[in-house]
Order: sequence, then C-alpha cells, then structure tokens
Amino acid sequence: MAANNNTNSKSSTSTIVKSIKTNWALLLGILLIIVVLVALYVIKEFSGTKAANLAKYYVGVSYFKQNDFNKAVEYLKDFSTDAKQVQAIAYGTLGDAYAELKKNDEAVEYYKKAGNLFPEDENISSEYLYRAAAFLEVNGKSKEAVEIYTAIKNKYPKSEKGLNADKYINRLQVQ
Repeated sequence: MAANNNTNSKSSTSTIVKSIKTNWALLLGILLIIVVLVALYVIKEFSGTKAANLAKYYVGVSYFKQNDFNKAVEYLKDFSTDAKQVQAIAYGTLGDAYAELKKNDEAVEYYKKAGNLFPEDENISSEYLYRAAAFLEVNGKSKEAVEIYTAIKNKYPKSEKGLNADKYINRLQVQ
C-alpha cells in the first residue's frame, strides 16, 4: 500500500512538473511577444533615438529566436552601436540568419565582420571566425576555410577554437 501511494505521489509530482514547464514556456512566449510589440512601438514612435536603435536589436534577435530570419535581417541590418561586443553579436546573428536563409556569401561576410570587429574579445572573435570557416568548409571552399582556421590559431591560441584549430586544418588538408 505504501509503495502504491509513493507511485501515485511520483505520478502526481510528474504531472505537476510537466504542467509548470508547459505553462512556463507559454508565459515566456507571451512575454517575448510583449517585448517585441513594445520594441516595435518604440521603433515607430521614437525613430532616430538611441532607444529606437536598441529596440531594433531586440526585435531582430527576437525574430531570429522565432525562426523569422527575413525579419531578423531587416531589423539587425538597421541596428548600429559603438559597443563593439554588442555589434559583433548583432553581426554574428545576421550571419546565422543569412545561413538559415541559404544566403551563403552574406553569412560568411557577417561572420567575418563579427569575428574581426572586436579582436580583444577572443571568445566572440574566434567563435564567429570559426563559423565563417566552418560555413566555407561545408560549402566546398576548403582553402579559404584553412586560411581562417590558421588565423584563429595564430590570433586566438588560448581560445577553445584556437586550441582546436589544428584539428580543423588537418582534417581539410587530409581530404
């Protein structure tokens, strides 16, 4: 009897946890929609201000998270900041959006922009340069990929991508 109560208790707890997770995901989705609507309002009503500019970033990233890559590109291309780390991430997200849209040249262009914008941040720079190289690699441009992997190895030797660069280079040189 005690085992049966324990089983029922576990089942009830599992059901409650599933319900909380479902409701939490729904709540997050609603909050995201509200953020986008507020940001779109700010863009429209306060055009040309720093707030409207930053809202373009939030809207672009939100559309990217919702898999609306054309809208993400629209808003992120219109965003600009002097905060180099934020701009690098915006460029990188543009690269990701273009990659999803199968616009290969644009994806590589923005990954390179992101990777070269703020070299002081080894993690951001090496990550986006790696994405450019990996994207080139899968699109049959091995020579260009090796050049970028080599640059990562030389410029960012202590980063995760820099530490693994030889592996990527050797893989391409063996083929």
